[in-house]
Amino acid sequence: MGTQVALFADTIIATFLAAGALSALYYADRLNQLPIGVIGIVDDADKLIGVFTDGDLRRLIEKGFDLRQVTAKDVMHTSPRTIRVNELAAMAAEMMETHSITSILVLDANDKLCGIVHISDLMRAKVI
Repeated sequence: MGTQVALFADTIIATFLAAGALSALYYADRLNQLPIGVIGIVDDADKLIGVFTDGDLRRLIEKGFDLRQVTAKDVMHTSPRTIRVNELAAMAAEMMETHSITSILVLDANDKLCGIVHISDLMRAKVI
């Protein structure tokens, strides 16, 4: 029997911010404060509606966007990779490898964002 994602889901890293509420500049500041570089964007019911990453931020800067005028809702990915909190950690590792990503957002049984799992968490636990 394997270890569930619930043991690795970090609820402090997954920042729950409402879509479109603040400019991308605010999100950029939050990305600098959090070590993983991923922010889950949720609606008023804490249901995941998108993701904004440090890579997204770099691309916006490269393209010359005014971060004060662009909201996260304008630039977020609306189909982020997710895993259920009760799934096995090995499945999270497989998803990361398949999709060439380093983090997966974790959803509970009601589709609410409840955390994030980073590849370093899985490596420290010797899941991968």
